[in-house]
Amino acid sequence: MHSTLGSLSVTECDIVNHDFLHMFKSMYSQNVLNNFSFDYFTSDSFNEKITGCENRIKLSILHLNIRSLNNNHEELCEFLRTIHHEFDVIILSEIWSYNVSLYSNLLSGYNFLYDLLSASSVGGVGIYVQSSHAYCIIDDFKISSANECPVEFSIARK
Repeated sequence: MHSTLGSLSVTECDIVNHDFLHMFKSMYSQNVLNNFSFDYFTSDSFNEKITGCENRIKLSILHLNIRSLNNNHEELCEFLRTIHHEFDVIILSEIWSYNVSLYSNLLSGYNFLYDLLSASSVGGVGIYVQSSHAYCIIDDFKISSANECPVEFSIARK
C-alpha cells in the first residue's frame, strides 16, 4: 500500500499504526501535514537538524520506549546528554513497575509523573515535565485498563 500526504510519500512499511494515520489525515489539511516530520534520527543528525531552530520551537516532546526504566535509566541519561536540546516533556513507555518511585529525581529540572498497570509489572507510562511548566493529571480522561497518563500542561517560556 502506498499513500501520499501532500508531497510526503508514505508506504505501508513506514506506518505502524494505520488508525493513527487515517485519523491524522482526516483532522489536518495537507498544508499542516507537510510541516510535520515523523523521522527517526541519530543524536548527531538530530543535533545538526535542530541547530539554529531552537528559538522557533514552541513545544518539544521526546518519546522513547524505555523497556524498563529500572534497567535502562543510565542509557537514558547518557542519550539525553548527547542531545543538545532540553525537551519540555519526555514521555517514556513501558517503564515497568520495578523501583519506579526511585526515578523521580533521575532528571534534574524535571517532575516525574507515572502510571502503572495494576495487573502487570510490565507496561506503564512515565512523563518527565520540565519543572518550570505547570501541569495537572486529568483523572477524568483515564481509562483503567490502559497504559496512559493524561496530563494537561502549560508551557512557561524563558
